[in-house]
Amino acid sequence: SEANSFPRTMLGYNASHGISGNAYARPWQVLPHLECRDDPASGLHFDLRWERLQKASIVHRMSGLRWSTDNDRGSEEMGAAMRATDLFNLASDLIEGWWDTFAASPWTFDQVIKRRQPPSDLRGFCYYGLVTAFFIRSQFLSEILMEHSMSLVGLQEGLTMLGGRLHLDFVHEASSWPFDSLDITFNRDRIINYLGKQERGESSKPPDFAVSPYTDWKTKTLVFVTKTHAGWRHMHDTDSWKQRQTWSPLSVAVFGVHSTLVLEPATMLKAALWPWKLRVSIFMRDCPKGNAEWVHHCMLQCHALGDCEPASKGSSQLFVDLVHMFEEAIHERTRYYQVADYLELLAKMYRIDPELQQASFYVCTAPLMCSLLRASLEKPLLAYLGMQLHVDIDRQADQLWLMHFKAMARDKRSNVFAVHNFAMREQIRYATGVELEVVRPRALYAHRGVHVRSLSSIYSKPPRPSSSSQSRRVLFFRSSYFARSLFVSLLEAHLQANENLPLETRIITKPDDFLEFQEIRRFRAAVLFPWDPALMAFYELYRLVGPVVFLPRPAWIYKVQHLTGWIWSQPSGAVELTSHALQRDRGLPSPWWRPEDSK
Repeated sequence: SEANSFPRTMLGYNASHGISGNAYARPWQVLPHLECRDDPASGLHFDLRWERLQKASIVHRMSGLRWSTDNDRGSEEMGAAMRATDLFNLASDLIEGWWDTFAASPWTFDQVIKRRQPPSDLRGFCYYGLVTAFFIRSQFLSEILMEHSMSLVGLQEGLTMLGGRLHLDFVHEASSWPFDSLDITFNRDRIINYLGKQERGESSKPPDFAVSPYTDWKTKTLVFVTKTHAGWRHMHDTDSWKQRQTWSPLSVAVFGVHSTLVLEPATMLKAALWPWKLRVSIFMRDCPKGNAEWVHHCMLQCHALGDCEPASKGSSQLFVDLVHMFEEAIHERTRYYQVADYLELLAKMYRIDPELQQASFYVCTAPLMCSLLRASLEKPLLAYLGMQLHVDIDRQADQLWLMHFKAMARDKRSNVFAVHNFAMREQIRYATGVELEVVRPRALYAHRGVHVRSLSSIYSKPPRPSSSSQSRRVLFFRSSYFARSLFVSLLEAHLQANENLPLETRIITKPDDFLEFQEIRRFRAAVLFPWDPALMAFYELYRLVGPVVFLPRPAWIYKVQHLTGWIWSQPSGAVELTSHALQRDRGLPSPWWRPEDSK
C-alpha cells in the first residue's frame, strides 16, 4: 500500500521537513551540494541565483506550471514567484554562465556522489539546478516564443544530464528541486508528437507543459489489485476429504532452478494436504563455487532444506546435467534444444530413482521442464510458474514449445497450471491466449521449525511487538539496484550527515551476505528495491510478519526499472504463438521491452 511506500523524504525531500512524532525530532539534513547551499566546512560556495531559481521553480510547479503574474506575487505563499520573463532570463543566464562546464559535469557529479571526489570539486556548479533551468527555459520557448524545436533541444540536454539510464536522477529522492526525468520525458514526448503531426500536415494545438502524472507530490487514491479466483485451503476441511478412510503417504517430485519457486509449492502442498503425510523430493540446479548469480539461492536452499551440498550423485546429478544442457542452448546458442537427449536423460533418471517411480504427481516450475515431463512420464502434473514462459532462440522451432504449452494448460484432467503473479498471467495470455489462475505465494518455507500443522494459521496471529532495540534496526534488502546505481553511496552520505538519527542500518550489497529468516524477522523495517514486478523476496519479507516492508514510490520504481531492467520484461523472452498474435488486438502494448525504452 501507499502507506508502506518508501517515502521520498527518506533522503531529505525538502530541507524544511523534520522527523516528527518521536523523541528524536530534528530537521533532516539534506546534502548541501545537492540543494546548492553554502557549506563553509566542506568548502562549498554557490551563487545566490541558484536559491532564487529553486524557490521560484518550486512555486511554479505548485501552481501547475502556470506562469506567475503581478497579482500572484502579493500572496504570502507565492512570494517567491517570478514573472515569466524574469524566470526565463534567470534560467537562461545560469545556463549560459555554466555552459562551458556542462559537457564534463556528469562525470564530476558521478564521482562526487560516489564520494571519490569532494563536493568542493563542483566549484559552485549546481547540477540539479541546471536541470531545472533547462526545463524552465524550454517551457518558455515552447509556450511563449513558440520555438518548439529549440524547446525540445533544451529538454534533451536536461535529460542527458540525468544519465542515459537515469542513474544520476535522484532529484525528487534527495533534493527539493522540482523537476526530474519523468517531468522532462513527459513534455519531451508531447512536443515530439506535436512536431510529428506538423510534419505530416495534421492540424493540432501546441501542447502546454505539465508535470508528469507519475511524479505528483500528492498521495493518489489507492487502486486495489483484482482478487484471485484460485487459492489453496486445507483439504481436510472439505466433505470429500473427511470421507477418506486411508491415509497412505503421498510423494511428490518438484523440479526447478530457482530455489524459492521450488520451495513455494513444496511447502504450500505440505500445509494444504496435512494431515496426509507428504514426502517431497526436490530436484534443483547445482551450486557452482564462486558463482555470484546463484550463491544466494544456494545458501537459501541450504538454510530452508538443510541441503548444503546438492546434486552430488544419482538422479539429482542427472538433473543438474540437464540444467546445464538447457543453459548451453539458451546462452551459447551454438545449437538448438537437444530434445531427444533431454528425454533420454529424464528416462534414465526415472529408471534409477524409486522416488520418481513412486511419486503420485510431479511439480514443475519452468514451462520447458513441464513439456519434457509431460512428454516422457505418465504422472499428473502441477505447474507453478513465476519465470519467463520461454527464451527466444529460433522463431520457427519455438512455436512447437508454445503449441505444447497451450495444449497442456487446457488439459485439466492431467495437468493443473497456475502462476504466482498477475504480470506473468498477462504475459502468458499475450503470448499464447491462455489465461492461467493466479495463486499468490505464501512463503511458508520462511518459517523454518514450525510444524506443518501450524503453518495453516501462522498468518492469522497478530505480529509480535518489537523490542526497543529492534525498533531502530532497518534492513536494506539485497537488490541488483545497489550494484548498478549510486544509491548506496548517496544513502551513506546522508546517514553520515545525520549521524544522530536513531537508526541502525544493515545494507546487503553482496550475494554471499546471507541473512536467515529468523534474523530478518528481528528488524523493525525492511526496504526493498524491486528488480521484478513480482519478487519472491517481497513475499518472503511480507510473510515474515515481522519488519514493516517499505517500497519505493511508483516514480522511483520506474527509475529503478529503467536502470536495472526487469527479468519479467527482458526481450530475450519475447516468444509468442504466431496464430494467436495474428488474432490479438494490435493495440495491446508488448510485455517485453529494453529497460532504456521503458515509458
